[in-house]
Amino acid sequence: MRNISEELRFDSLNKISSLIEQTEITIEYFESMNSPIEHINASEAEILITDLVRETNVSLSNLGFDSNLMENFFGSNDDPRIALVGLGLISGLKVDASPNALICLGSAVGADLFIALGEAIVSYVGSGSASALTAETLFSIGVGGLKKVLRNFLGPIGIAVAAYSFVDCMEWI
Repeated sequence: MRNISEELRFDSLNKISSLIEQTEITIEYFESMNSPIEHINASEAEILITDLVRETNVSLSNLGFDSNLMENFFGSNDDPRIALVGLGLISGLKVDASPNALICLGSAVGADLFIALGEAIVSYVGSGSASALTAETLFSIGVGGLKKVLRNFLGPIGIAVAAYSFVDCMEWI
């Protein structure tokens, strides 16, 4: 994965500040839970994930990505799996991110292919060519299998559990 300049990193983090704020709200919710994440109810999961999906889409657009990228990749701009893309984006851009950020994300969903998606996005941000990243490019780097894996088992509750596993692995909670 390419290293990106501190100036570009700072600019990119500013462009995704609403996603970072929403992620912090989600982390606060996770920290306040009195029961295991697996007991989250569907309506709570739906609210958490919908907000993360919305802010991920806004952030990708702010970074210059094609507004249809996630729709082309997942079939909808509302797909709950987009929340995990947002978490991967944050972990790839944060200066204090663990070098294992993408490994945490991959293990959270049980799919190592997710690592390739995060690396591709950060690479395109780092090169200043975000608008050139297309769904076809993502598929060509071997991420096509991820779509099938995640479609089969991750709805809003599964995404919430995966998000919790990721932030826990990253030691954000």
